[in-house]
Amino acid sequence: MKSPQPFFFYINSLIPYYYCYLIPVILCLIVVSFDFQFHGIFTETINSTLSSKHKFINDFFAICSYSVMILIFFNYFRLNLDRAHKNQLRLNYRKLTTQQQSLFGFLGLAFLIFILFFFCISWLFISDTLPSKNSKGYFFSYITNFAHPYISVFAVSLQYLLIVFFTLYFVYALNMRKYR
Repeated sequence: MKSPQPFFFYINSLIPYYYCYLIPVILCLIVVSFDFQFHGIFTETINSTLSSKHKFINDFFAICSYSVMILIFFNYFRLNLDRAHKNQLRLNYRKLTTQQQSLFGFLGLAFLIFILFFFCISWLFISDTLPSKNSKGYFFSYITNFAHPYISVFAVSLQYLLIVFFTLYFVYALNMRKYR
């Protein structure tokens, strides 16, 4: 089997990286297919008046995103890259222009932490009201909290996928800084 790219190394060390998206989506679709009463795990979810299915979707993907982030960071501190990956990182870094290399500097890392923080904190804020049609955030709020639960699963899973991507990119940037 071919060795994973340095970008996917830490998530691919235990299971193939695409399973981190497929398994939660399939599990969520199966659970949402049944009628159930779910009150929520987070305080904002418990206080929300959304349907049980939408509360479950939000809390399930929040837990999935936090657990995959912990898994990625745990593997980052536990596993070391082999020589081939280190050489590939060095080669990739040398091919970048100075503007592209700046993403792996201090400000680039601060930007990635900022993005990750706001993506992760958005799980904790749920709005029971739908904004007016012409306002910003109407479509996202509608599709995640008020659309059919199957549509909401895929919309919320894309947010989860972005969190996993930015976490992997953050770890990739840390490796680029370390092995440049």
